[in-house]
Amino acid sequence: MIIISGHSNIALAQQIAGLISAPLVIAECQKFAADEMRIHINAELKGRNVAIVQSISRPTHDHLLELLLLLDTAAKMQAQTITAVIPYLCYARQDRPTHNEPAAAHLIIKLIEATGVNKVVTLELHSQRVASLFSVPAVNIDSTTLFAPYFTDINDITVIAPDFGGIARAKRLANALQAPVTLLDKDRHRTPPMEMVFGNTHGRHCIICDDIIDTGFTMQQAAQVLRNNGATAVSACATHTVLSPGCAMRMQNSGIEGVYVTNSIAPIKLYNNVHIVSAAGLIARALQTNTTG
Repeated sequence: MIIISGHSNIALAQQIAGLISAPLVIAECQKFAADEMRIHINAELKGRNVAIVQSISRPTHDHLLELLLLLDTAAKMQAQTITAVIPYLCYARQDRPTHNEPAAAHLIIKLIEATGVNKVVTLELHSQRVASLFSVPAVNIDSTTLFAPYFTDINDITVIAPDFGGIARAKRLANALQAPVTLLDKDRHRTPPMEMVFGNTHGRHCIICDDIIDTGFTMQQAAQVLRNNGATAVSACATHTVLSPGCAMRMQNSGIEGVYVTNSIAPIKLYNNVHIVSAAGLIARALQTNTTG
């Protein structure tokens, strides 16, 4: 297998290549004056098993187009198999059509599949519904196994699902820690916007388990609800750090003691008490499963 890296997360691609002892080629990407993109892969791909690593993170549309061009180029170069490794998939939160609005996740997936890709490897998609939209074989890696070891020495743990959509994810972490689960519910049109649905947090060290930290509002509001309900401490873990403007300030003021995240998105300047856990090992194992060459 040969690893081709786009420009969204070269460090992660380097780690993956090292773990499976595969050659790594960093694609050349040139921007013209008209803002159009030119891609070049300086390697012989004919007859090779190829994995293209690219998170579709900010700048989202540049990284999406770069991925599509890389996949198409690998197909034109007659790679034997092409695996798209997309640790963070953009638009995954837009997975259901609403009135006069598209299901953007479905469109993004169709664009990726139109390149001739044979397989997709992703990390902690927003929902199982998104995973079901793929028509090619798709592996959605569970990242909760990465976080569990960092909490095993803490007593009186309760794992927190910040909304109904995250209950399955929280249960996986809770099972690994042999801890109970508490469910919160959020509604931006309600005051207060977040409340506890079930569970007991009094005297507990609460761990908020989510897939994405974007604006930081969910984490901030959840921490406040938990403290109001008697939590002695609050920590958090999330797979993807989108970190929109204002997020760092909210997280720093949230009172959350420690936040564990993966490197699915290339780390930028992070806020205090953030610990990065590499997902390279999980992705490397997924690539090695049923793959040779």
